[in-house]
Amino acid sequence: FSQPIDSEGGRSQKRVASATPLAMDDIVPSATPTLKVMRLQAPQLGQPSAGALLSSTHLLSSTLLLPDSFGVIHVGETFSAYLGVLNSSLDMSVRGLTVSSQLQTPSRRIALPSRLDNTPCDINPGGGVDAIVSRRLEEVGPHILRVEVGYISNGSKSLRKFYRFNVTVPLNITETVTRSGEATCLVSIIVENVMEKQGAGGGALTISSVDFEPTAGLVAEKI
Repeated sequence: FSQPIDSEGGRSQKRVASATPLAMDDIVPSATPTLKVMRLQAPQLGQPSAGALLSSTHLLSSTLLLPDSFGVIHVGETFSAYLGVLNSSLDMSVRGLTVSSQLQTPSRRIALPSRLDNTPCDINPGGGVDAIVSRRLEEVGPHILRVEVGYISNGSKSLRKFYRFNVTVPLNITETVTRSGEATCLVSIIVENVMEKQGAGGGALTISSVDFEPTAGLVAEKI
């Protein structure tokens, strides 16, 4: 199930022409590629759907319905995105295509490897290429998925798009420690769902397991 990436802070794209001398092959015109980016996540029941993405080669078929909302992303999740590059031209190929993506976190920029890395290729009319990138989210705050598509048409050109989203902490964990004798203490853990307080739309969370790991030299027993 795929979900479109909503750029809350705005989505921008640029075409940049290279100033290097042109070879004979570079002068040949090329079709302009179309970039489609979708977030991949588990299906949710009762989600409204928007339109469909179409492709003559059915890379993105008419049966793929896209939800209206972006969804909530929490720290600790693995963020996965589908990158699709289409050639909508009926009589012209996309030449010298390259695709790269990066995830910018609040503290650094991380390259997202895919099978399209550093492999220039041509896309025939009506064709396309695709790949999936993923990264475990370890920081809270604003993130940006940066995708750049390069191609050759009267010189080197590029198409860049930026997708902004926010990563939140869904749970607040607090503990209370009470001494019980010289060698024993009682530890009480409270886990609170704070999604509604953060303005993330609320919602229930399912906790699959809980483990308590004591420091070295101590032994924990459930009571």
